[in-house]
Amino acid sequence: MTNKSKPSNKPAVENTQIAVTAESKAKTHRQASEVCLAPENMAAATVMAYTPGIPLDFAETAVVLRKHCDVLAKQDMRHAEDMLLNQAHALQAMFCDLARTAKKQSSLPQIQALTVLALKAQSQCRATLQTLSDVKYPKQATFIKQANIAGQQQVNNGVQPNNTPPSREEKMIQSNELLKDTSHDTEIFGMDAGTARTASSTDPKLEAVGALNGAKLG
Repeated sequence: MTNKSKPSNKPAVENTQIAVTAESKAKTHRQASEVCLAPENMAAATVMAYTPGIPLDFAETAVVLRKHCDVLAKQDMRHAEDMLLNQAHALQAMFCDLARTAKKQSSLPQIQALTVLALKAQSQCRATLQTLSDVKYPKQATFIKQANIAGQQQVNNGVQPNNTPPSREEKMIQSNELLKDTSHDTEIFGMDAGTARTASSTDPKLEAVGALNGAKLG
């Protein structure tokens, strides 16, 4: 008797393990991307980078920022208004410090450079206060309805083509020419009025008029 060997299923198991590992890595990368691209997490990393002297925890900072976003979603602008007002105060402090520092300088280039920076801080402070005013007192949209009372209008640009219909004045001139009395014209039925007319067969008694003395009476 011959023993039949069963086919090994190792390739199938290995392929399954590879697929599971690839899916797990893709899930891990997706979760890492979602964490890194979350607005509160990016803001937390930036805040921690610009405040090195303050011991902040990344997760707790992100949680606080998320709470601020949730409050803003409920149309509560208190925190945003506080931020803008405090930024205006900080810019005002920068303006005053740069202006005083420029006053102490003796070199004209340094005075000019510091004065420019001071005026930029002052301008940014004004813009921040304007933004705060727009947030606190938003402008209402105004809708203006415009009625067209001119009716139908025709605008002709350039030279009119030859096939345009005649105007009202041209129609009146043509109609007047048709109604004109032609009984006294010098040319009647294609004959000159000065030419003597001969009697026709329909009216034999009609004689031609003499050229000088008129018709002869018989």
